Amino acid sequence: MPPHLDRKQRWLWAAIRIRCALQPDEPRLIPHYLTEADALVRRMRLSPWEAAWRAAELLAGAAADRALPGHWRHLCLDHLHQPLARLACCALTPQQQARLAALRWRVANLDLSPSMQLDGPDSPFA
Repeated sequence: MPPHLDRKQRWLWAAIRIRCALQPDEPRLIPHYLTEADALVRRMRLSPWEAAWRAAELLAGAAADRALPGHWRHLCLDHLHQPLARLACCALTPQQQARLAALRWRVANLDLSPSMQLDGPDSPFA
């Protein structure tokens, strides 16, 4: 990670690494990302709702992406409960509650089909 980035930029860079599974054999990346989100909230760089929403969307999107390695998708799903729990505490307005309900529905109905094989019949390169 480039050393010249500030905390928020490092958090955004970690989000890219998670979403694209750039380091799929580094399971500590997800807890680190969630810890950085908490630090940004404490320093008032992000609202608790925004931090939890971005984290939940990120992890749900990665878990649903069949192009990512299966173990990474499951790791993202394993950590998704944390931002969802934070959202439940932060959902104060009817709009936030509706967004949270839609996200919960999306997570409950995630298609957890096996990841694509680069050399298999469903490969985009076949």
